[in-house]
Amino acid sequence: MHPQSPSFVQIPAAKRWFDICVVLLLLLVGIPFVSILFVWMLLERAVSAKARVPFFYKEVRVSGGKKFLFYKFRIFRKGVIEAAQERGAVVHTKPLEKYPENLTLYGRCLKNIYMDEFPQLWNVLKGDMTLVGPRPTNIESSAALCKQGIYTRERIRCGLTGPFQAQKGGDADQHAVDAAYIDFVQSHSGMAVVCKDIGILVDTVKTIFRAEGI
Repeated sequence: MHPQSPSFVQIPAAKRWFDICVVLLLLLVGIPFVSILFVWMLLERAVSAKARVPFFYKEVRVSGGKKFLFYKFRIFRKGVIEAAQERGAVVHTKPLEKYPENLTLYGRCLKNIYMDEFPQLWNVLKGDMTLVGPRPTNIESSAALCKQGIYTRERIRCGLTGPFQAQKGGDADQHAVDAAYIDFVQSHSGMAVVCKDIGILVDTVKTIFRAEGI
């Protein structure tokens, strides 16, 4: 028998309002980027049959112990996701991303600067996710983590970025870093959590500008 999942940690109201304000600002600022991206996608689709794929990729993931529909820009060429779906019910996209031949030209660029995740701003606005928290996992990975007694995706709403992703390149244990962040949210005031989130977001932006991916 596996240990019982620790109690769910409700995010403070200040953190939620911070999420909403930042997402609305990013959506407004991101209009030119999204417009350019769609033009690029259309041009690549016009010259390459392999790029004629849906604009968005979606799958079921887990956040705060609940399943939700998770959105990204689709960066994979035609047939890549479909072949993975034939091999199993759950698609693990990270291994597929390691091979450039699996990606469209714009997909390679988006992956390096983390902008394939931009549609998740909608998930944050809806309340499926938050700006900062453990990254959401697919249902298969989430179940595997729970079997190991790791409940970070069950205890709190998952994030667009997280404390581990913001320090990419370090040798810290991801689950320990995520657990420490959850404990901080549980034991500090809403404004203290917002200040911590701002620091994590700043570090994330630095990682993006180094084009390391997250």
